[in-house]
Amino acid sequence: MNSKQLYQLLRIKKNNSGFTLFELLIGLIMSIFVTGALGFGLYQILRTTSTESSKISARNEATRAIEFISDEIRRARSIESNADNARDNGGGAFNTTGKTVVLALDIPEINDGDTLDTDNNDTTSERIVYYLESSSGTNWQGPQVLYRWGPPLNANGEYTQNGWQEEALIDGIDDTAIATNPCDAGDTLNPPLANNPAGFYACISGTNNAAQIFLTGGIDTTTGDDTNYTADTKAVARAKDVTVDSEEEAEDTPTNFKTLKVDYTCSYQVLETASTRVSNIQNNPWTVQFTFNSGANTTTWTHEPNRQAQPIDVSANNNLEIEIAPINGSNCISSSDSRNYTIKLTDSGGSEPNYWQSFNGNNDGGTYNDPDVKGDGTVLVLKKDSLLEGDLNRSGYNYAGDANSLGIQTSLGQFLVDQGYAEYLNGSDGTGGYRIIGLGNDQRIFAFEIGHTDQSEPGFDVQDAILIVTNDKFENTYTSSP
Repeated sequence: MNSKQLYQLLRIKKNNSGFTLFELLIGLIMSIFVTGALGFGLYQILRTTSTESSKISARNEATRAIEFISDEIRRARSIESNADNARDNGGGAFNTTGKTVVLALDIPEINDGDTLDTDNNDTTSERIVYYLESSSGTNWQGPQVLYRWGPPLNANGEYTQNGWQEEALIDGIDDTAIATNPCDAGDTLNPPLANNPAGFYACISGTNNAAQIFLTGGIDTTTGDDTNYTADTKAVARAKDVTVDSEEEAEDTPTNFKTLKVDYTCSYQVLETASTRVSNIQNNPWTVQFTFNSGANTTTWTHEPNRQAQPIDVSANNNLEIEIAPINGSNCISSSDSRNYTIKLTDSGGSEPNYWQSFNGNNDGGTYNDPDVKGDGTVLVLKKDSLLEGDLNRSGYNYAGDANSLGIQTSLGQFLVDQGYAEYLNGSDGTGGYRIIGLGNDQRIFAFEIGHTDQSEPGFDVQDAILIVTNDKFENTYTSSP
């Protein structure tokens, strides 16, 4: 090989040993695309991880809060929708200012004991209260915070005597009002739909012994991908009462009552004018006291307007005796008027279930559909589909003895129509009678006449005390109208 050929060979190798500027630019652009794609993928992974971690954390917090509330519901014997019966740790009424009360729990080990019952008075039951409050002006994130009012719990889940306190259970509760009622038929939404429930609300059963609770918490992420998470569960109040002389647990038939009306006024000894009588009677109604006896258990309750359903202590294998009596009356001929009635929850023997009469009506053709359970008209028992016709549909007492007087009351049927528990059968004036509606099979309306036994008396109106009693036994032995 001569020198010329060697030169040509070296020249070729030199030209193939590097990249042109164009090739370098192409490589750089490709590297940027690959690196950018990898970076974007990593960003998406980190973003998704952060969002999911926030969601998991919010779900866990909501689940723990719901489990905590459900556990306390299971300890209760009654679930209430307001704090009317709640007390602060000074014995006064619970302060509801600025608070949206959702649940108030009647828990026996608190209300029936002198150590945890802060005012040491078993007749003024206290309630553990769950409520919402705005986070405005606080250090909480909000927009709402779920609080619990009650005695603190120790590490073993036992109530302590360290004084009742207000504690924030969970922060970040949503404030977006729900648009529709999520409750099943017969359950009551609290707060009601008209009050724009948001974030934490409950569907409380008609018997006040079960609640489905809903909790919506906000999920805030560092990426700004904010959303909400809703959890819900249903819990049943399982507390039962035990008789004093036996360790046997009470029958699984929780019982409670609610008054629809108490309007008892007595006759005046002197009647000067019709207008005076009307004025005096309307301004001087008697206070009425209810006493419920069941074996060794006694529950005494004084009527207060708009007070919600109350639990009754029912001992195992005992009937429920009701005594209704006016107290603190004045200017009246007699202060001894009262009415006693027994709801038979146990069979007293015989070939037929004769105890049905006490809560299903007299034996009308073998169906127990006659509301006049005692045969004298002083106590009427009304169930779903019961009929109020003729003498059973008592007109209200005409205080002034004058059909045009403002003192005249509506009939019993019309009163129940106004309360949503009856409907007209024929005509808007109710002349064809009324049918009972709006009750569950486990509910009965009891209407009492206190002051008279003579049905010809103008004051015999069977509207002195009207209450709804709820008991599982009623549903088990319910018979409908033919």
